[in-house]
Amino acid sequence: MSILNILILDNDPELGESFKKLLEPHNYSVDYALSVTEAIRKVRQKEYVIVYMDIQLPGLIDVDTFTLLKRISPRSELVYIADPMEYDLSESEMAFIKAGGLIYCPRLPFLNEEIIDATKAILQGKIAG
Repeated sequence: MSILNILILDNDPELGESFKKLLEPHNYSVDYALSVTEAIRKVRQKEYVIVYMDIQLPGLIDVDTFTLLKRISPRSELVYIADPMEYDLSESEMAFIKAGGLIYCPRLPFLNEEIIDATKAILQGKIAG
């Protein structure tokens, strides 16, 4: 089985490290980017099957980030990690879905099995935007 690449785009390095520790033992290679600029550089250098991202980062806003990353890496699934405490989708989240992105709302604190299962489901096409 080949190792699949996953990118975490979030300005919190602890989130990237958490995903790395959770997913790497399950045959995923996990990188993280702390900015949109860094993520763009990484997706130009490597193909990622999933990019988990925060759509509210400095640098580019909302769907612009999605559109740019999708243009560079069209086969990547772009997944916004939403706040599970927010019950209504924002305009940005709705635009993200309309543009083809997926929304994932984990329980807090993250449950290890939930992240692993969600990643597998996304790759199997069982989670749709």
